[in-house]
Amino acid sequence: MRRTKPAAAIACAVAPAWTGAGPADAAGGTNLSCGEVITASITLTGNLHCDGTALYVDADNDVTLDLGGHSVTGDGTGDGVVLSSSDVPDFTYTVQNGRISGFASAVRAGSTTQADVNGVTISASPTAIEFAPQLTDFSLADSRITGATEDFAYDPGEADDFLFLDVTGDTIVGGSEPEFTGLGSGYYHDNRITDSTINLQTPGNDLISDNVFDDSPVVEGTFGGYLQILDNTFENANVGLMDYSMGEDTISGNTFRSDDVGASLYMGFGGPYGGDSITGNRFVGNRASGLSVYLAGGTSVGTIASNTATGNGFQADGAQDLLGHPLADGITIDQNGGSVTLTGNRTTGNAGYGIWLDESGDVTNGGGNISHGDSEGCAPLDLCTY
Repeated sequence: MRRTKPAAAIACAVAPAWTGAGPADAAGGTNLSCGEVITASITLTGNLHCDGTALYVDADNDVTLDLGGHSVTGDGTGDGVVLSSSDVPDFTYTVQNGRISGFASAVRAGSTTQADVNGVTISASPTAIEFAPQLTDFSLADSRITGATEDFAYDPGEADDFLFLDVTGDTIVGGSEPEFTGLGSGYYHDNRITDSTINLQTPGNDLISDNVFDDSPVVEGTFGGYLQILDNTFENANVGLMDYSMGEDTISGNTFRSDDVGASLYMGFGGPYGGDSITGNRFVGNRASGLSVYLAGGTSVGTIASNTATGNGFQADGAQDLLGHPLADGITIDQNGGSVTLTGNRTTGNAGYGIWLDESGDVTNGGGNISHGDSEGCAPLDLCTY
């Protein structure tokens, strides 16, 4: 629910470099007061400290609030910056180039078509970014979030449109990201995310590429769209990637290392979609299996090709898959009556099998699967050469 704006400025302290408070307009030299409503693009000329909510952007046009490299700090209550239109919300509101710290929510993005946060450091705020149901497009770019309990908070409520989320070039340390049920699509590119969680359950199309997830498990589910997970590093998590998607997934070029399970994929829940592509990934030194795949009854996983699995399974601590098979392999596949094609995979020095199948469904051996120094070889035996 959109909060009521104060009729008067909330108590604040302005840095000595400022010469006084004035109206917010496009002239770069004007100053801002706590609780001020910004209706045109402006650049801060000094630091701002406020008790309660600091600034509001509410305009019938595109607006950029440039923090000018300065800090907006609070007393632990209110919002740092509220981006929300009281009129027709067909505008882009942008916050950029500065620091926001010490609020209940650092940025609250409400009723506007597009909200962007670029080059902003957010800290010491329990919620870094709060989305309202009316928001349809949000971008976080080249920014840093630390010390949040929730990196993002989103409740789709009765929103008519789904939210498109683009997170690019950011550093996120700690906190969690909620289960984005109702999110339209999610794009994560070129981020470094540490000691956090990412949970995207979307009806749209998700692209996760070129990120490093350090002790930051990714839980992913697309329902009707497509999922691409490309060229990421997943490390030091209990499960690097857990995928419940129901579309045609492409998981390619990723590195999974030092996780309990590198990637745990549950394919085809809700329907026999199939057609997935799991290619060119590296599974290295995961404590249980590098890759664990479970197929819902009758589902075709598609192709598992050109992956490498090395040194997995030596600290499995009794972990088992849903069929009770020990998770200590390079690649573990519960076919559950489904079909799979395996081509050109190479496994080396895994504690259990290089590749293990329950052999309950169709297996297409495309050739080139090689097991070297795996304790149990492959199952079936003729799936691999040795």
